[in-house]
Amino acid sequence: MLETNSTDEDRVMGHRPLGSRAKRRESPPREYVDEEGVRYVPVRPRPPVTLLRHYRNPWKAAYHHFQRYSDIRIKEEKESLQEVANQRGVARRAQGWKMHLCVAQLMQLSNLEHDVYSRLTSLQEGLIPKKRAGVDDELHRINELIQGNIQRCKLVMDQVTEARDTMMKVLDHKDKVLKLLNQNGAVKKSNKLKRKDRA
Repeated sequence: MLETNSTDEDRVMGHRPLGSRAKRRESPPREYVDEEGVRYVPVRPRPPVTLLRHYRNPWKAAYHHFQRYSDIRIKEEKESLQEVANQRGVARRAQGWKMHLCVAQLMQLSNLEHDVYSRLTSLQEGLIPKKRAGVDDELHRINELIQGNIQRCKLVMDQVTEARDTMMKVLDHKDKVLKLLNQNGAVKKSNKLKRKDRA
């Protein structure tokens, strides 16, 4: 920028006063002592030590992160048939003892519902001949409540029977499964016998 009291010649020539250049080139004194004997040393402020100044992010921010739930796939560990056959107690599990236990409990539940159903029907049959003119509204309401409970008992019995039949369908292939387990489980025992024979 040109000074305000410069002449036209200075503007054309583009000269600057020599004094301003000299002021800029002078560096501050390294240290000096004032009149009272106090020594002053200029201290350069140091930047705070941080590791982030030298760190550069070489990848996109979302590159190593999952953006959708579909990006994650759970790795399923699959066991071979031979490993399953060599597990302890696998033949007992294949025969379905837990399934038979559940089916027995469902049978008990169905029998209890059948008992309630028979008691409600006998109660309903006993109330029908006792209809009178004055008590007709109350008997009608009680009869409807009993009829609703009978329908509920029928529905529960049907659903329990259907669940029991569906559970027993799981054991339809029990013979094939046991045959496969016996074939693959016998390999380990035969290998042990061969090793003993060789020794």
